[in-house]
Amino acid sequence: MIADFIKQEGTTVVCCDGGSKSNELRLISSLLKEGDFILAHDYAPTLEYSKEHMVEKIWNWAEIRDEHIDKESLKLEQVYFDLFIKAAWCCFKKVE
Repeated sequence: MIADFIKQEGTTVVCCDGGSKSNELRLISSLLKEGDFILAHDYAPTLEYSKEHMVEKIWNWAEIRDEHIDKESLKLEQVYFDLFIKAAWCCFKKVE
């Protein structure tokens, strides 16, 4: 069902906020068209970043981190970091 939605004409934005965000991101990003976006919640670049900048300030969970995202093989470019990190989200654009 999601593949049919993503294949539609125009830019698609997918938000991952389930129980296995790294798997959601990995599986769904393979379906994205060039220029589509995929986001994931409970994001921090690293555990250290989360502890220093986020815990008890913004968000207390870091369920998906850069170590879980193979940007190169998934053909993802991180965009709008400064905007989305303020709400514990990551945002990637599909590039090919």
